[in-house]
Amino acid sequence: MLKYIKIGKCLICILPGILTALIYTRCAPSTTIVRYSHFRRQLVHADSLFRTGNYEIAKMDYTNIRDKCKEPEIAATAQYRLGYINVYYDNPFADYEAALREFRRFRSMYPRHEKMEQVQNWIRMLTVLTNFSRDFNGNSRELKNLDTQREDIIKNYTTLQEAYLRCDAIRDSLSNEVKALERLIIRLQEIK
Repeated sequence: MLKYIKIGKCLICILPGILTALIYTRCAPSTTIVRYSHFRRQLVHADSLFRTGNYEIAKMDYTNIRDKCKEPEIAATAQYRLGYINVYYDNPFADYEAALREFRRFRSMYPRHEKMEQVQNWIRMLTVLTNFSRDFNGNSRELKNLDTQREDIIKNYTTLQEAYLRCDAIRDSLSNEVKALERLIIRLQEIK
């Protein structure tokens, strides 16, 4: 118990000296008042919408910030997130072509921005993906057209095959009739 009392008394004796030293050396914590602009608050709100899955509303907020904000850093952040929200894996409304447009717009508006390398990477990947998608869709349409043509050819072939078989059957019956007539003629000649 004596130990604690001694330590307590020492702290009580030393504490005023420490506080005085902090005040005179300006080491005392200063209070900084941070004021957020309207657009920064709107950006924080849009980010929270994005994190909770309200992608379409977040896109509208990001667009509003980008179009109306005069602070370049906040507007650039909103522009970047407009591209990113369109490639986000969990966004059911993701649109790679829209993302490509937004990232290209970012590149033209903020060519010296610190995120330019990321934007360039997104543009390269999205260009490859959209070109592949267009080629794939075009090839799929061509395959469907070829498949339809193949079905038409098979129908025509089947029709021609049936017509040939009918003609062949008629030819065979005519051949049988001709042979029967020849036998009849031979018999008639023998009778004469």
